[in-house]
Amino acid sequence: MATLVLGGLGAVVGSAFGPAGARWGWAVGSLVGSWIDQQSVPGAELGKLSDLRYSGSSYGSPLPRVWGRARVGCQVVWAHEVDGNHLVERSRTSGRGGGGSGGGGGRVTTYWYTSTFAAAVCSGAATMPDGGTVDRGLELKRLWADDELVYDSAASSNAVEPVWHDGGESQPPDATMVSLLGLPSGSVEAYRGLAYFVLTDMDLERYGNRIPNLVAEVGTEPVTVGDVFSDLCRSAGIPPGLIDVAGATEVVSGYVVSGRSSVQESLQPLLTTYGYDAVEVDGAIRLVKRGGSVMAYLSQDETGAGLDGEFRGHVRKRLMETEVPSRVEVRYWDLDSDFAQSSQSAVRQTAGVQESRSIDLPMALTASQARAVAARELDRSWVELETVEGLSLLPRWLRLAPGDVVKIAGGFRGRVVRMAVLPWGPVEVDLVADDSAVVVQDPPGGGGGGGGGGLTVVPTTFVVWSGKELLDEHQYSAGFYVAATGGAGWRGCAVWYSLDDGSTWSIGPSIGAKSVFGETETALGSSGAVAGQFDDTNTVDVDLSESNGFAASVADAQVHAGENVFVVGYEVLGVADASLLGPHRYTFSRLKRGLRKSPMTGHAAGELVVLASPSVGRVQVADSFVGETVFVKCVSPGQSLAEATSKAVVIAARTPTSGEQALASVVVPQFLGSPATVQSSTTAAVDWTTFDAAGHCPDGSTVAILEAVGQGQGPDDLGVFPQVEGRKDGLAPALVLLRARMAGSGDAPAYGQQAFVPMTESRTFQYRILEGFEEGCSIRLIGFFGPP
Repeated sequence: MATLVLGGLGAVVGSAFGPAGARWGWAVGSLVGSWIDQQSVPGAELGKLSDLRYSGSSYGSPLPRVWGRARVGCQVVWAHEVDGNHLVERSRTSGRGGGGSGGGGGRVTTYWYTSTFAAAVCSGAATMPDGGTVDRGLELKRLWADDELVYDSAASSNAVEPVWHDGGESQPPDATMVSLLGLPSGSVEAYRGLAYFVLTDMDLERYGNRIPNLVAEVGTEPVTVGDVFSDLCRSAGIPPGLIDVAGATEVVSGYVVSGRSSVQESLQPLLTTYGYDAVEVDGAIRLVKRGGSVMAYLSQDETGAGLDGEFRGHVRKRLMETEVPSRVEVRYWDLDSDFAQSSQSAVRQTAGVQESRSIDLPMALTASQARAVAARELDRSWVELETVEGLSLLPRWLRLAPGDVVKIAGGFRGRVVRMAVLPWGPVEVDLVADDSAVVVQDPPGGGGGGGGGGLTVVPTTFVVWSGKELLDEHQYSAGFYVAATGGAGWRGCAVWYSLDDGSTWSIGPSIGAKSVFGETETALGSSGAVAGQFDDTNTVDVDLSESNGFAASVADAQVHAGENVFVVGYEVLGVADASLLGPHRYTFSRLKRGLRKSPMTGHAAGELVVLASPSVGRVQVADSFVGETVFVKCVSPGQSLAEATSKAVVIAARTPTSGEQALASVVVPQFLGSPATVQSSTTAAVDWTTFDAAGHCPDGSTVAILEAVGQGQGPDDLGVFPQVEGRKDGLAPALVLLRARMAGSGDAPAYGQQAFVPMTESRTFQYRILEGFEEGCSIRLIGFFGPP
């Protein structure tokens, strides 16, 4: 108002000097009025909050567990309070009195706020019901605030610097919390078992003066499928000794389990992604990879076992195609896009089928990996249209377990999904169709074009051999092994084999990872080597350049655990030390020799060397092909069978299974046509004497059957107790074979007894006669316990 009044008054005064004077008078009056107006306008305040508290986490909110790398939301679990407030008020003032050429208004005070708080990310170390602790070593990789990256552990400077606590069972309280609370360290919550971070005086102005939505990327040390499976099973109370994850060695990029899901629900996405079944065998839970080798070939005669000669048939079913999807979508977190939620799909162009299925995986994957999962799950649904129910087997097939793959008459290959043992009867089994190619297929669209001219064929380099089995389950049938690799861009291969000199070919397993193989440059000696023990005397030089392979040294404990096992010629051995000689050339030393009872002699330069690993494939054939030549091809993607080169292998006899060996070692009583004299009649005492029964009992005999006859003194000598004793050797306890008791009436009572004495491997045993028998004593070998 002063501006208008004084401007008009100035114009009246100035008009005395003419029109120009009136204009100057208006300007001067307005300027003075403006200054007066500024002094009367109150200052403005921006951004001031009336409530300086905020809500944090709530009791019962789920806390995720993380394996590998993952991006998870954060929850505030503590905030520093000053006079009951969580926020610290800050302010700055702009504008001031005094006018000036720029004009301006009243004072403007802008408020903003900071806060010191702790935010939980995920579970840290976990104490298991068995009393053990699992600590995967969590690290804070990156932190986002309202989708803005504010911290990167790899960066030299960041907008915020969180203090990280990895949730160890012994982590101390945060130093900032201790200082601000003014309490003894022991009185401040340490949040053990909880991975969290603390931010001090975080500037909240750019986030609307509120705690922003915080999302953290965390990572553990590298973990495998077996690690995750074991951790979850242990958390459910299953002892480590009852968890079998041997072979589940795929590295998990990132996996998150919500605190609200059951262990069974938590395991399913893991099993789906990596193609495993969890089965219970003899009270233990085991991970079984789908698409494995065939464990049993069952003839028609073996699939109808029943009681009292009754034949029990099975039922083979096939679901309607309308019951399976034509499209599978997998939703996941994309490793290459900051863990953004993404999806990949696989489609089967089948007329009349419109069903779609979605799978949510709390997994960090690449797009290629997710496509492979979608394709595998789609193909698996179609393969498993066929089932066999009520397959009735002889009791000897109790060695099968859920997850094992069998083939039955008619060519059906199936995976065992149920077993039932009937009282005093057969084993009942249900199967679902299985195809190993479904498990190891290449991701659709991943790395190169599809069929036709867009696919670059990378030939496969491979070796094939038949000999000592690498696993117990391989002993059930004869077979051969294949190790394969290829150059840049190699995407695996399919193994084909011919049992009839190349007239017809059958498909075997697929190999999806590169194998390590080559040949020896020197002969491996055996002087002083003992099977199952480390050999520090003999060494062997090997050349792995054929496969561009690498070898590594490992600790003795790893060798004892079955790691770093190589096939060298026909011997299976563990390698603790691998010293580099040149590109892909090594000296192997500290060797654990003769594994799996393989021969340690007969080595020469130029022998095959292969690292025993999951990338080595095995093909089973009928025992009738032992000694026969089989031709093998490894066909790369995009290559025809005719284009692949074949190699020949002679099938070696298989090693009998432990059950077969046990049956073969069963001894039965057998009797000699003419008994052999061990000790002729004598009245004197006889000290320990060794008898060699090798000329009377065959190799493998374990127990001698003896007949001892003696006549003791009369009843007048009641204090004498003559007896016959026997033993295996000088280290074994003595067994009483015959004892004469001096009681009763009559002269020279006679005694006779059949007795058993264990024998050494060389078929010897020892005997003696104490005190002596008055009328004499004789011992005869009348039979033995030995192999049938």
